[in-house]
Amino acid sequence: MIKLLPCPFCGGTAELEKMGWPHHVFCIECGAKTTSGKLAEEGEQEAIEKWNRRVKKDDCSMTAVDLFDQPFTREMEVNNA
Repeated sequence: MIKLLPCPFCGGTAELEKMGWPHHVFCIECGAKTTSGKLAEEGEQEAIEKWNRRVKKDDCSMTAVDLFDQPFTREMEVNNA
């Protein structure tokens, strides 16, 4: 089984919920979760892959601090909808 990375939001422990369908990986600390729409082992694998996916720093043009330092404009609202 693939190791689950810590929660990207709080650093908490993640667990795979295997009961029924759909499959979820969730943080036991803050409740963040990913979901897979696939069945059986494919669903488990997809949920784990989604949970473990992280954005590479080079792929980000702005940080959250940069975003909050900017005044909100209508253009930002429309472009991010």
